[in-house]
Amino acid sequence: MSDRSDQLWSVIPRKRLAATLMILFDGPEEKEVVLTVRSLSLRSYPGEVSLPGGKVDGSEDWWETALREANEEIGFSTHNFNVERVVAMPAHLSRHLLFVRPCVINVTRKDGKPVRLSDIAAKLNASEVLCAFSVPLSTFLTDSFFDSEPAETVWSGSSWYFYVFGFEKNNWIFANVQDENKISRTAVTGLTAHMLVDCARYIYKRDPDFPHLPELGYLVGVEHALNTGQFMSRI
Repeated sequence: MSDRSDQLWSVIPRKRLAATLMILFDGPEEKEVVLTVRSLSLRSYPGEVSLPGGKVDGSEDWWETALREANEEIGFSTHNFNVERVVAMPAHLSRHLLFVRPCVINVTRKDGKPVRLSDIAAKLNASEVLCAFSVPLSTFLTDSFFDSEPAETVWSGSSWYFYVFGFEKNNWIFANVQDENKISRTAVTGLTAHMLVDCARYIYKRDPDFPHLPELGYLVGVEHALNTGQFMSRI
């Protein structure tokens, strides 16, 4: 998917660039996506649901950043999988003014066996990740898992919706045995929720059953931050 994100990546200061990896695989019933819960010891967003990802390192592009971060956080290695690079989605703007590029891959095992979450999240980095879990991607096109109705707000010069998808603990993988008692339910909100809604819209070629932004990504917010010098002010 070619869009303005490609050009903005080279314009925005590299300290403000980041990427996330959306790992899709065929679950027992439908396509699943891998998520993590951030370590409770982290200074930023402790205990929040996230996608593997982080800031760019050196001259990396978005794919290199997303794949490296997934390896560092959950031990995901491409060696045992057939990896299809599905799409690099239009970028989003984080609340700390990062330009975030979501990268979507679909994986199958090279030996032809069904993919398990434990194959993908082979070794969790306890300093960054409390646990990993997966949910059907189509979840993010319905309101069945909403903890509350979407709230519309104005952010970075445009409308934005705040989503809260709630999930119970179910066959999650924890970094440490002791961690299992620290969490029983969690919510997918904010930037992560928006990126997952975008991914589901792209994969299933339909809009969600709830209010949403007209375009994929949040380039209007990115452009607003760029034009008002906000990226430079945070360096």
